[in-house]
Amino acid sequence: MHRSPFLLPPLPGSITHTDETRKRKRLWRSSIILSIASCYLMWAVTFLAQLNPLIEPRRSDLRKEYIHH
Repeated sequence: MHRSPFLLPPLPGSITHTDETRKRKRLWRSSIILSIASCYLMWAVTFLAQLNPLIEPRRSDLRKEYIHH
């Protein structure tokens, strides 16, 4: 009777390799998700800051009689 190589138990070295590969993939996935979330958060803060600015822009080329208080 012929044994299939797929039924053999995995070797300890291959377990470590697949475990390291999974950890590396998880690290890449987490890094990409964190980068996307950070970029979106920075965009949202910048966009919302423009809707209600804390400091009002002032024009220096207007005459004083045209400035409304």
